[in-house]
Amino acid sequence: MRTNLPPERARDDLPPKAQRLRDIGRQALGEGWQYRLAQAENVGVKTVQRWASGERECPDHILVAVESLLAEWRKSGLARLLRDVEGEAERSPTFAIVASAHLADLAQRIKPSSEAPKDRRYKPKSTES
Repeated sequence: MRTNLPPERARDDLPPKAQRLRDIGRQALGEGWQYRLAQAENVGVKTVQRWASGERECPDHILVAVESLLAEWRKSGLARLLRDVEGEAERSPTFAIVASAHLADLAQRIKPSSEAPKDRRYKPKSTES
């Protein structure tokens, strides 16, 4: 498992917010969670990587947003459905081909169209009205 952490910094040494972000980020957004979070929050991927490594403190509203996504994902029942599809695909190579084709088509249809994450430092949204 790749961690994007410098070798001198072990996972146990991460600040609590960084640990929490890493734990829930992958669960909520999948393997490419850092890129997807950057895209969703309109921040640079490097910013998310800094939060995940503990180099910068992750803002509270980001953790709340990811926790909300995770709760929504769990509530939907889709995680269980995908595990079932994965199990069936492991048993049948033909099913794997068909299922992956349909899932790829579905992903293209439902994927939000937005620009790639920006490579810039995170700047909190203004709270002024």
